Amino acid sequence: MVHLRRGRLVVEDFVRGVQHEINEDALTVLRRFESWKSVRAVTREFAGYGPRGVGDAIATLWRNGLLVVEGTAESARDARLAPWEPWSPAGSFFHFATRNARYTTSSRGLCVIAARVTRRPMQPIYKDVAGPRSGLVGPRASLARGSLGHALMRRRTCREFRRGQLSRSVVEKVTVLTFGRLGWLDGGPYGKLLHRAAPSGGARHVVECYLMILNVQGLRRGLYHYSVRHNALVSLPNDVSRERVARFTKGQRGFADASALFLMTAVFGRSQWKYRDPRAYRVLLLDLGHICQNLLLVAASLGAGAFCTAAFDDDAIDRYLGLDGVSEGVMYVAGIGLPSERRGRNPASF
Repeated sequence: MVHLRRGRLVVEDFVRGVQHEINEDALTVLRRFESWKSVRAVTREFAGYGPRGVGDAIATLWRNGLLVVEGTAESARDARLAPWEPWSPAGSFFHFATRNARYTTSSRGLCVIAARVTRRPMQPIYKDVAGPRSGLVGPRASLARGSLGHALMRRRTCREFRRGQLSRSVVEKVTVLTFGRLGWLDGGPYGKLLHRAAPSGGARHVVECYLMILNVQGLRRGLYHYSVRHNALVSLPNDVSRERVARFTKGQRGFADASALFLMTAVFGRSQWKYRDPRAYRVLLLDLGHICQNLLLVAASLGAGAFCTAAFDDDAIDRYLGLDGVSEGVMYVAGIGLPSERRGRNPASF
């Protein structure tokens, strides 16, 4: 990857974790080696430059790991990267650049981190949205029926839903057991921290939840934000329709028949306040996975059909929610409803 940093060109070999500042002349030399070439062949391409000077530049790039020699172990390792090509540069850069987390347990290291983060105010642990609030039942284990084992066996992706109304009680239980506050943690210099059912890197709990209520008994159709502070649904003025759901989920019409959609967003600053290493973004994605699996298991325990999908229109959903996609943006979409009787045998019966 080549990028600018404070006005200087930086070449980053993200597989090996090496960065170098280079000038435009060095970059021009590098570009000649997009395919295998001999030093002599490249030297001839630079008419007007001395062969020794070009050769020295090539040797410097090789010594710093920015060029490899054909037939060596380094070139063989690069060849193994071929399957990553469809994901490059974004996917491969993200994967390799966020490997090998930096982590400290020493008193000195922890003091350095604490001193850095406490120089700036911590991001609020709650997001408050203006609007009428409807309180929900407090989270407790008895809200979900049966054992975890039964829920695991019952869980499956539901893509066909009946049009009947889902009860408010089911939506309420899924919401509070997945996103609700279970208690508090004393984070010392990191402030007052939330305790939720799902783990979160550094207890940052970056995930917020918006609900699109389509067909739920006892809840008006519309868009809601789940207030963790008040354990309540805050009604928002946005229009809700099945057509909009289908557009948001890239034409997956079956999802538009669900009773309620959960639009999960991330408030990135909550994590960025503490963590400077880009690996924190990988941790954020893990947080979303933990939360969504809890949602699916609670839904399964209550006999509701549920789905999750990464096929959605980020920009359209962010505009709909009034988010900029930079400080906060949509990251995951899930939904629940009455499962269709045509969806096949329940795996719990096998």
